[in-house]
Amino acid sequence: MPYRGKASNVREIGKALGVATILEGSVRRIGNRVRVNVQLINAENDQHIWAEDYDRDLTDVFAIQTDLAKKIVGELQAKLSPAEQALMERKPTENGEAYLAFVQAHNLQNAVEDIGKLKQSEQLYTRAIELDPKFALAIASYSCLESWILHTFDPTRERRRKARALAEQALQLQPDLPEAHLAMGFSYYYGDNNYDAALKEFEIAQRGLPNEAEAYLAIGAIQRRQGKWAESTINLEKAASLNPKVSWPLQNLAFNYQMLRNFDEANKTIDRGLKVDPDGFGLWEIKSKLAIAEKGDLSVSERAFQTLKSIALNDENKLRIAGARADVFLLERKYKEGLREAERKSRCGRHAYSVRESSRLSRTKKCRAG
Repeated sequence: MPYRGKASNVREIGKALGVATILEGSVRRIGNRVRVNVQLINAENDQHIWAEDYDRDLTDVFAIQTDLAKKIVGELQAKLSPAEQALMERKPTENGEAYLAFVQAHNLQNAVEDIGKLKQSEQLYTRAIELDPKFALAIASYSCLESWILHTFDPTRERRRKARALAEQALQLQPDLPEAHLAMGFSYYYGDNNYDAALKEFEIAQRGLPNEAEAYLAIGAIQRRQGKWAESTINLEKAASLNPKVSWPLQNLAFNYQMLRNFDEANKTIDRGLKVDPDGFGLWEIKSKLAIAEKGDLSVSERAFQTLKSIALNDENKLRIAGARADVFLLERKYKEGLREAERKSRCGRHAYSVRESSRLSRTKKCRAG
């Protein structure tokens, strides 16, 4: 998606993604029909290997995918295992509208720091599953989303139970689905802090999704919590290499280097992330902390504040910025300014409380005790 609508050089894309061939094209939906134009290109010399046009009913979208996969395999003279061949024939759902809702939900789910988009993703997953109650892939992805919201925004029993129930449902429908094992892994990880059980599930998922970054990222995150820094960094580097146009793996990797006090690699990694996402809130946060930890340099924090001032922020991030500014003013011994930001944080915090917390306090009081 980062290349969409841009006249990018195919050789540069191939080098950035670490691939020898690129599938390029367009997809247009007109009513109940879909038009697909695709071409396979050699990234080393920009030569076309193969091209095809499709104009079919929307219900044939999976047939188009299967046909594309088979023809690409043939053109590249790739050898597939029986399991890989079977995967090309498998349809995730027979309902085209359910699949469309799933794809939209999956795209929104990538906005890991934006609770508004994550809630939209929830609604679309719900629609996909209502249209096809046996859509195991959508159910598994929905479970991963619920586990993430549990971990980051809403640590409640209800959210934890929902994530686990969805993961169990996906596994019951399709026991060999790698994404279902990924979902169960996140449920163990974020819901129970059961690292051993989570790792077993992630390793199963990794075998079925060898070129997906998610399992490597999850395993690396757990290894970090276990104090296995070398193993963690290797897995996070692999995740970043598999998904170089997404900043989240790079943010995690930079945090590893920061904790190991390898400031040179940490800065290089965070700068790679900022090239992908110049307005990334978490990226600027880490870059600012790196400058302070390494050199006592507060100027990067000011650059971060000025950059983030120009973008729309939710209440959670406004609260974080107010707290960060207060901390920086304290380091600069600008106590009046720091007090002002602390008061802003207090006001913002009360607003955020009124919006999010009041409705769930009675539900979470017991599970937060102790």
